[in-house]
Amino acid sequence: MGRDRRAQRASGSSLTRQFGLRAEADRFAGELSELLNNTITDGIRISAVTDRDGQQARLGYGISPTNLEPKVIPLAVHNKPRLYLGMLFRMGPDDAARYPMIRSSVM
Repeated sequence: MGRDRRAQRASGSSLTRQFGLRAEADRFAGELSELLNNTITDGIRISAVTDRDGQQARLGYGISPTNLEPKVIPLAVHNKPRLYLGMLFRMGPDDAARYPMIRSSVM
């Protein structure tokens, strides 16, 4: 069993599958959506999209597997928006592939 774990660490790709990047990205996107909708927005949904290899996830408003450019988020609660927020996160596993890590963020 110990030998199998060492082989998985050396291969890299199996670590990401064990890590559950997609699930972690979806969870973080849900938390961001809830935070924004309970404070400065009304009804927006942050989406998470993973790359083909499952090594990186992008999180943003209005992104999809075919369009990775995020839309701006209207900042208003029950009013016409006067301000907009741009936001994009790139998430991946930490170096030990144990925890989620934001690799970059732009706002």
